[in-house]
Amino acid sequence: MFSPKPKIIIIDGVKTPVDPDFRIMCEYSEAVSRNDSSGLAGIASRFFFAGLPEGVTEKAAAMAMTDFYAAGLAPSGGGKSSAMENPEPSFDFEEDEAYFFAAFFSEYGIDLNTVKLHWFDFCALFRGLPDECRLKRIISIRSESLSDIKSPGEKARVRRLKGIFALKRKKQQRFKDVHERDNAMLAEIERIHREAREKRGEEV
Repeated sequence: MFSPKPKIIIIDGVKTPVDPDFRIMCEYSEAVSRNDSSGLAGIASRFFFAGLPEGVTEKAAAMAMTDFYAAGLAPSGGGKSSAMENPEPSFDFEEDEAYFFAAFFSEYGIDLNTVKLHWFDFCALFRGLPDECRLKRIISIRSESLSDIKSPGEKARVRRLKGIFALKRKKQQRFKDVHERDNAMLAEIERIHREAREKRGEEV
């Protein structure tokens, strides 16, 4: 209980230091969703700020980074969060930046522009936001299934709200399901590490 959050992770049995700053993971989420290869390269290098230790493969590093991201979003009781289980996004760290700032500042007095927060702490505070706050209400609207609503009037109301609060850059679902998304994330990060080593003239 209240144990220190990890700043070193074990990859292939090797202790590997990482930068757990929440901004890196937020940027990682955005870069993956936009298939931004150049952005991912910089983010991966910041996360593995000391480089990959000898004996750590690109695939293992890719899986470790994805697992670290997922572990933060996972509910405290274990398992995957609804955000990880749903390939259709209900929030966007960049588009919803103002809502995140307002929610954290109003509820906790935390200025996300200046605070230092471990990714796990950020996610715990995110989960702890009251359902009544604007950010959580908007996420709820985006996640609501119209097929579950019986009343024509209520369905029309929710459809209108979905249009108002729709994510502008993520209207199209990029992946068929969560497995396709996760496999794409792993493949992309593995490729980034491989290319980074090739540029340094190291053996791949």
